[in-house]
Amino acid sequence: MDDVRLEAEKKRVDNNHNAFAHLLTKLPEEKINPSEKNHIIKCFVDEINKERVGTKYPPTKGKREAIMLNTVYKTIGEFRSFWSVCKDAQNRGGSFGQRFYGGFKKQSWQEK
Repeated sequence: MDDVRLEAEKKRVDNNHNAFAHLLTKLPEEKINPSEKNHIIKCFVDEINKERVGTKYPPTKGKREAIMLNTVYKTIGEFRSFWSVCKDAQNRGGSFGQRFYGGFKKQSWQEK
């Protein structure tokens, strides 16, 4: 059964050419090993720094972002899902960085 799921996932990856295509071969429930985690964090930091070019904000080194991501997200699926949300906000005319940093703020509806 797992082989069938992996084959279907690989076929879907070939069709989408996702930025994290090499990570989709593992099941989302698995923990992330350090090299994969570092690659994902680097992708987030690179995308944030692209938006900072030509603004008053200096490029980020990634330490703060790594701490933020590591405290909230534990699996590949969670990292991939948050990446998708941030890219979607960017594609809709918003800012990747605003969605990234805003995703960690406590919302008013969560305080109750």
